[in-house]
Order: sequence, then structure tokens, then C-alpha cells
Amino acid sequence: MKSSSPDKRNDYLTPGKRIRHKHEWLIPNLASPLAMERWHYVDRIGWARCEPGFYLKRGEIDAMLLHFVLAGELEHAIHDQWHGVRAGEACLMDMAAPTAHRNVGRQAAELFWVSFCGHDLDGWGDTLRIRTQPVFRGVNRAAMLRLFKDIVRLIEERPAGHEARLSMLLGGLLAELYAVREREHPLLAWTDDPGKYSPGILAAFQIMHIEHSSSLTIRYIAEYAELSPSRFAHRFRDEVGLSPMAWLNRFRIQRAQVLLHNTRRPVAEIARLVGLPDPAHFSRLFHRETGVSPRAYRRRQRLNAARPEYVQNA
Repeated sequence: MKSSSPDKRNDYLTPGKRIRHKHEWLIPNLASPLAMERWHYVDRIGWARCEPGFYLKRGEIDAMLLHFVLAGELEHAIHDQWHGVRAGEACLMDMAAPTAHRNVGRQAAELFWVSFCGHDLDGWGDTLRIRTQPVFRGVNRAAMLRLFKDIVRLIEERPAGHEARLSMLLGGLLAELYAVREREHPLLAWTDDPGKYSPGILAAFQIMHIEHSSSLTIRYIAEYAELSPSRFAHRFRDEVGLSPMAWLNRFRIQRAQVLLHNTRRPVAEIARLVGLPDPAHFSRLFHRETGVSPRAYRRRQRLNAARPEYVQNA
């Protein structure tokens, strides 16, 4: 990007003023101390057109970056791994680590993007699994476009109460991403819509939920489903989209997250309580599902829990 003139550089300090370049525009936002203390808040938002051959590397900043691709395809490097994001898909990145973006296709890519900060973004990152799965496929395009346009309008017009509304709109974007994850990992969907599953699979859900702390086998669960082990495994994958053991282990890790957050039990004891008595195996599964170790997850949750009180008393 060409260096800006002094007047153009000053535009970056003017909240709500749209700054235009050849293939992009962006709008900086200046959050109040109240917004920074209590809500999610926008750092800046924009639109860009990335021509074939485009490449951009970003350093570390304390913010989240959301890309919603409108046309073409972009690739994003996160933790040294490239992820492709096509039109209609989104990518959420924790900018605490360096990232890079490129267009290796034959057509230009277009996207909306927003960088934002605020309370408990680490927690959202864990919930949305962005450290291992930063790309969101099957997002609601109309809802995403509406939310981006409403955020732009609020930053440009800055009506009374706009910061609280911006936080709500950012929450709306995160909710759309969460809906994608919920469809991809329907761990408790059977409790919300049991009618979509056959009786045998519902029986399997129930026994895995009740006895997840035990050493369960496919044969044991299949008996409750009144199916042979092979028939049960095939039907479970067809109806749920995961193997029975993959579903069970993800459920165990979710239970472990609750115990790590709400108790002071040792990690090895929590591993045993959720049915994964080998601490090393438990740690590997936990890292695969969440992107962090059990101990790192607990430290992060405690820091997030302590942060509001610290800010309030500062």
C-alpha cells in the first residue's frame, strides 16, 4: 500500500470517517472507556477487493479479525497452516498470533472484514474452536451481510447508544458462527430435537450421557441400541455425522471444560471423572478439540473471570 499523505494519515484517527483506497475502504472506530471495559467493541471495519497474487502479512495485535468472503477465494495462514475460505464462508482469527492472507486463484476475491476487541474473546475462541477450525462453512449469508451493514451504519452515524448496539451486533456475528459450529458438532442436539433420531440412537445418546465416566465400548452401547455393533456404528454415523466414540469423546471434553472452569480438582482427577483415565491421552484429546492444553484452558478461564473485577477496581 502506498504511503498516505499527512491529511490521509489523520483520517485514521477520525472515528466514523470512511477511508477509501483503490481496492478497499475502511472505517476506524474510537471506543469509549465504558465500551472497552464492559462490551465487545469494533476497532475498524471495511471492505476489500483482493486481486490474484494478493499477499498480506499481519503482526500480532490484541484483537479478533473476522473475514466474510463475498466472492472468489482467499487463503489464510494461521499458526503456519493455510486455510482456504470460499465465497459465502467466514474465517475468525485471533490476532495474538501472526497471520497472513493471499489470493492464489485466477479471480479477484471480495470480502467484508471487522477487527474487534472486548471481554472474554478468548472464551469465544475456545467455544468456536478457532485455534483448530478457524473456517466457518454454511453461514447465513443474508444475516451476515445485514449485520456488517448495520455495524457500518452505526459507526458512521454514531447515534446515542451506538456502542451498546455495536456490541450487540458483534454478538450477532458470533452467534451466526456459533450456529455453524452447533450444526457441525451436534453433541446435545438430541435433547433439543429428539424426533430426528431413531429410537436406537436416542438410547445410545442416553447411555453415553449417563455413563460417560465409565469405560464404554461400542459393543456395550450397541446393546442399549438393540443393534449389532457394526450396524449401530453405521447408523450412528449416518444420523449424527460422527462416529459413536468421536461423539462420546467430544462430550467428555465438554464436561472436562466445565470441571476445569468451576472446580479446583487436579487435571488427572478430572480426566478420570470424564472417563479418560490416562492423563496423557486426555491431554491430547483436549488439545485436539480446543487447541490448548487443559492447564492452559484453566489459566485462561481464571484470568477472564478475574478481569472484570480488576478493571472495576483499577
